[in-house]
Amino acid sequence: MERNRNDDIPTATKVAILLALHDAAVGTSLPHGTFTLVALKFNCNRTSVAQLWKRRSQCNDDPDVFAALETKRRGRCGRPRLANENILNAVTNVGLEYRQSVRSVAFHANVSKSTLHRRVQEGVLDFRSTNLKPALTPLHMQSRLAFCLQNVVESVDVTSGYAFRDFDDTIHVDEKWFRMDKSGRGFYVAPNEVLPERRHKNKRYIGQVMFLAAVARLQFDTHRNQHFDGKLGIWPFVTQVAAKRTSKNRAAGTMETKCVNVNGAAYRAMLLSKLVPAIEQKWPRDTRRIRLQQDNAPGHVAAGVLWKNSTLTLVVENQPPRSPDLNLLDLGFFTAIQALQQQKVAQTVDALITNVSSAFTELSEETLDNVFYSWMLCMEQIMLCGGGNDYAIQHIGKERLRRLGILPRVLACSEEAVLAARCVNN
Repeated sequence: MERNRNDDIPTATKVAILLALHDAAVGTSLPHGTFTLVALKFNCNRTSVAQLWKRRSQCNDDPDVFAALETKRRGRCGRPRLANENILNAVTNVGLEYRQSVRSVAFHANVSKSTLHRRVQEGVLDFRSTNLKPALTPLHMQSRLAFCLQNVVESVDVTSGYAFRDFDDTIHVDEKWFRMDKSGRGFYVAPNEVLPERRHKNKRYIGQVMFLAAVARLQFDTHRNQHFDGKLGIWPFVTQVAAKRTSKNRAAGTMETKCVNVNGAAYRAMLLSKLVPAIEQKWPRDTRRIRLQQDNAPGHVAAGVLWKNSTLTLVVENQPPRSPDLNLLDLGFFTAIQALQQQKVAQTVDALITNVSSAFTELSEETLDNVFYSWMLCMEQIMLCGGGNDYAIQHIGKERLRRLGILPRVLACSEEAVLAARCVNN
């Protein structure tokens, strides 16, 4: 397509024009009419050619002479760019309830959607999510502070003088529902790739099973001279029942896996039949008195000694009410298990149990240890905010410190957090 004479001359064309003028030059001067001939050849104005030759003569000693040929209009033409301050003021004047999508913000702030989207990509605007948290009363906050304080000890190994316990004697237990599938899934695909159809009778009634998980901290068992990975087990609340009638899927009398009603009796039976044998088999003998931390669900066992033998004693302790952030499993380990489990779709209860169990086994020891460090950081933030739950978890770069070999086994607790918790709790 032929270039319009009024358009800006591209840089490549400017270079070609200068080369043509250089070839036509006699010494340092040009023959009469050279500008007109070159302008006709490249379909541009004679004045533009003369200006290029003048700029070339002025920059003759510059080694990067072609850099001076760039257009001077860049950044000085077109509609003026909206100032970031004006956009931020317009957005902040809009109520939060109208700031849940770019379309809504653009409408109420009277700014175009494309402008807002560009500012989000540039980092001028940020999108953050907020989750519902348990409502806490002053009594709940005091119990949370007391729980955190009892897990802090004085230490001469840290500059603050306080550090968290090593938690080698603590087992965390909790229940969670795991579903066979989820209604919405996202995938990274090629442009022409077709996703398979996913169908279910009713997406509101997808099969699910409740599991009980028990984890502890990684440690070395000196008596057995082996490493304890902290994973005691994860067990489903199910039972085997014979089918009463024949159907297209199975004959009458076939054993089927069915969920059981999880009540106090089922919970206690699970602890005694599954958790206690796992403790006897895996628990390091360096610790004789084991603390079993559970939440305050009505069907749980009462606090106190649950089981003991000649070498071990299992003592149940309740965590503060409405405090899922003080339970290791709710804090992050269940989420890690679910992330792996949801990579596989289960069509039956047995397949779901297999997927959850394999996800629990496949999770690395470092993942469990990282949640323990996050748990300590949460307790420090709880003490700093007076027992509340409106805090952000501090990031310390656990993976980097672990690679460098300088990640401490127990984290220091700031003196400010301890004094603030004691002041409020007293």
